[in-house]
Amino acid sequence: MRTLLFFLLACTGTGTDSTKDSLESIPGWEAIGTGLPSALMCINGTSSSDVWAVGADLGNGPAILHYDGTAWEQLSGASSGDLWWVAPIGSGVYMVGEGGRVIRYDPATKTLEEAVTDPALTLFGIWGASETEILTVGANLSDDSAGAALYAWEGRGWTSLPIPTANPARALYKVWGSAADDVWIVGSDGVILHKDAAGLTELPAPLERNLFTVHGAEGVAYAVGGFSTATIARFDGTTWVDDTPMMAPQFNGVFVRSATEATAVGNQGAIWNRDASGWTEDTRHETVFSDFHSTWADETGALWAVGGHLSGDPLNDGILYYFGTHAPEAL
Repeated sequence: MRTLLFFLLACTGTGTDSTKDSLESIPGWEAIGTGLPSALMCINGTSSSDVWAVGADLGNGPAILHYDGTAWEQLSGASSGDLWWVAPIGSGVYMVGEGGRVIRYDPATKTLEEAVTDPALTLFGIWGASETEILTVGANLSDDSAGAALYAWEGRGWTSLPIPTANPARALYKVWGSAADDVWIVGSDGVILHKDAAGLTELPAPLERNLFTVHGAEGVAYAVGGFSTATIARFDGTTWVDDTPMMAPQFNGVFVRSATEATAVGNQGAIWNRDASGWTEDTRHETVFSDFHSTWADETGALWAVGGHLSGDPLNDGILYYFGTHAPEAL
């Protein structure tokens, strides 16, 4: 039997008022998968019948899971190495991870195509306005002096871009945008970069602590991170400000569904929601000892979240949770 469990995932405001009412009546989160072989690093999709999750490689290839609204499928054929992020872009599904790899899955042919930016890199995030306007970010984890990495794809190949910051980050972790001329990039030591029509610039950050994920909606954006305890920065349309709640654990993922509503997830099963009055902990759960790493919401307003054992090798004991009216098949 599926177990109701703790977790919240930042969600998107695509649901109707009736959908919101139905979600409010749900007593808690449901465990779709626990104790999975690989920790899951990211969940994303285009709809409730096109859901993707990727994660660690424990020797048999990286975890690549797809849910088509009926059943889960594990995709094989990718080269070895952990995958850290997945994003549907255009007609393809893009995944990035160790070895500087960018993997594109073609739903039409059901094939995986791989490219390598720099084999020394680990790529942590990818986002694109289209399949000719893609950015991916990461770092060389074996060489602190190498600094962060930023690559762009414009339809012809991956090109390394200079990073405009007075204090070069050791790593860039995530990239997200509302359009090709409105893109946010976050990284270690509180680095926040913005790309607009004029190019890429650094913005003043309210906190000098690691920022792991950035997401936004309706003119606002949130970046979350921390070390043991939480860090949250909020862009109000003009500047980034400290929006960290008291007594919150480290956050790893965030999803924004409107100008006033967001959800952050993180260590030790942490789920926090934000509304117009601020952040509050979501307590609709049983105890979760694993860490959440990524959150996403589908078009129905249902919430999804993934994670696992993330504090050291091996990256295992994966978890996947769901909050909605049509729970998927259990993993």
